[in-house]
Amino acid sequence: MALQSTPKIVGTEVLGGFCREFSAVGDVRPAMLMSLLGTLCCALMALDQFLKHSSGAHVVGGLLVAVATGLGISMWVRANQPNRRVLLYEHGMIVEDGRAPAAFQWSDMQALHGMVLGEWRGAYAALGEGLSVALNNGRTVGVPLTPDMRDLVLIVQEKHLALHLPAAEATLANGGSLALGPITLDKDGLQAASGRLPWADLERVDVVPEVSGTSLSILRRGAAVPWFTVSLASVPDAALLVQLAARLRPVDKDP
Repeated sequence: MALQSTPKIVGTEVLGGFCREFSAVGDVRPAMLMSLLGTLCCALMALDQFLKHSSGAHVVGGLLVAVATGLGISMWVRANQPNRRVLLYEHGMIVEDGRAPAAFQWSDMQALHGMVLGEWRGAYAALGEGLSVALNNGRTVGVPLTPDMRDLVLIVQEKHLALHLPAAEATLANGGSLALGPITLDKDGLQAASGRLPWADLERVDVVPEVSGTSLSILRRGAAVPWFTVSLASVPDAALLVQLAARLRPVDKDP
C-alpha cells in the first residue's frame, strides 16, 4: 500500500511516519432505507397515474422515475456519510469515526477490549465482536470495523503487548497479582469463579467464536470440559491473558 501524506490533525507530529490506512466498512443501511423509501413513493405516484389514466406509458415512466430517484438518493446518502477510517503511524494511531478524530500514541494505551488475534479452524483471524482502546486519560476509543480487521488487530495488539507484557510478567514474578475482569493471575496460577487453577494444571486458554458471542475458555489438563468459560467482552486485555498463560504454564517435555 502506498504511503500517504500526514493528515492535518493536531497531534500527528508526535506519531512519527505514516504507515497504513484502514478504511472502515460503510454502513449501507441508511442508504438502502432512503433508496427504498424514494422508490416506493415514486412507485405509488406511478400507480396513481395508472388508476387515473389507465395508460401503460404513464406506468413505465413512473417506474423509471422511481428507479432513478431511488438510485440518486442512495448515492447521495453514501456520499454524505462521515469518513470512518484508522490511520496507523510509527508511534501511534488516529481513529476517525465521523466525530472529532482521536489521535494517541501507543504508550497512551492502557488496555484493549474486544477482538483478539487467534487461531480458528486452521487460520489466524480477529476473533470477537469489535475492538476498543482504553487510554491512560480514562477515555475509550472505539475502532471501526474494516475489511482488513485481522491485520489491524495484529498491529495494534503487537504494539500493546510490547509495552505491557514485560511489565505484567515482572509484576507476577515479584509476587503481585493482575486482575483482568473476572480472572486474576499471580505467580502460582489463576483465580476465577470456578476456583483456583495452578499453572501446572493449565492446558491452554482458547478464544472461541460462538453464535451467542465469542467466549474465552480456560482448559484444565486432562479435563473433558473447560475449567472456566466467560464472555470475551467481559475480559479486558484478553490478549495479555492469553500470552501470559502461554508463558507461565509448564512446557511439556518430550520423554
